[in-house]
Amino acid sequence: MIVLDERTTPSMRETFSALMSRSSQVDMAVANMRLAGLDVRAGEVSALRRLRLVMGKLDADALLQTQSRPLDQLKRLYALTQSGILEVRTVPRFKWTPDFSVFDSAVLIGAHYTELPYPNDGIALTCVVRDEPAIRRNSRRFEEMWQLGYDVLPVVTQTLEELLAGTRG
Repeated sequence: MIVLDERTTPSMRETFSALMSRSSQVDMAVANMRLAGLDVRAGEVSALRRLRLVMGKLDADALLQTQSRPLDQLKRLYALTQSGILEVRTVPRFKWTPDFSVFDSAVLIGAHYTELPYPNDGIALTCVVRDEPAIRRNSRRFEEMWQLGYDVLPVVTQTLEELLAGTRG
């Protein structure tokens, strides 16, 4: 097991990127996430056949905060919604802690972020676990949550379409 924090090299984001780029399937369970926080790059998803994201809730604020993201990031996210790879569900009455992501060869457990979560003071811990039984257990727990959720990809797609249309005006 490896423990990452906001000072670790490689960073949590770099570790996430490396694991994703080598995986065919990724399952992410993030209780509180701004949709724009899903900052994926071409090299990270080129091997993916499936990216499933479970969010605790999807609300208007989470979608509207997407407007502050760079245009190329919004376009990449929109392209991902059109690829057939991304699936997004919400399970608003189901709780979990901490966040976790299941990759082909590891599980990330703890803080999930693409930008530093605490600009000044704070600690964001994430564990990288490569133990096969732990990977299988996390995968089973993710599947349980997935079955309880409902599809919100159409809402995500429509919101991104509207945001991108607004940038052309």
